[in-house]
Amino acid sequence: YVEAAIPMAILAGYMVVESVQRIGNSVLTGMDRADVPFRSRLMGVTLAIVLNLVLIPTYGLVGAAVATFTSKLLDTLYQWISISRILDLSLPIKSVSWQLISTTVMGLSVASLATAFAPLTLPTLFAIVFTGAGTYAVLVLLDPDIRQIVNQYLPVSIPAV
Repeated sequence: YVEAAIPMAILAGYMVVESVQRIGNSVLTGMDRADVPFRSRLMGVTLAIVLNLVLIPTYGLVGAAVATFTSKLLDTLYQWISISRILDLSLPIKSVSWQLISTTVMGLSVASLATAFAPLTLPTLFAIVFTGAGTYAVLVLLDPDIRQIVNQYLPVSIPAV
């Protein structure tokens, strides 16, 4: 388990990138531009092979995970750059930044709680997890744009703070 912890953490990031790429694939396919995902996959697979050949002999499992993550990230970036050239897209920088800040605070609170109260029992573990989730929910909902979107989908409205 110790040897696989870092590669698994890297591959968890890979799964996030993979989920973003699936959205890009759907957008491009829906726009009748399946050529873009084809080219990006070809580039990604080629890059993965090259990076694996270079990184595995020196870094082992970590090298394989980095190669896989890097090739998927560049593959996904290529798709999204292609989409942005076709469509007028804008990234809500303020809301994304606020989500990153909220995530960081949540992570720090969970790490602090896990250090102070070792989650060796189920109730302690649940308390730490629910505290982290609650911290994130409260912080992220302080952003009025995010709160407005959440309110569109909830049966009750979340009041402004």
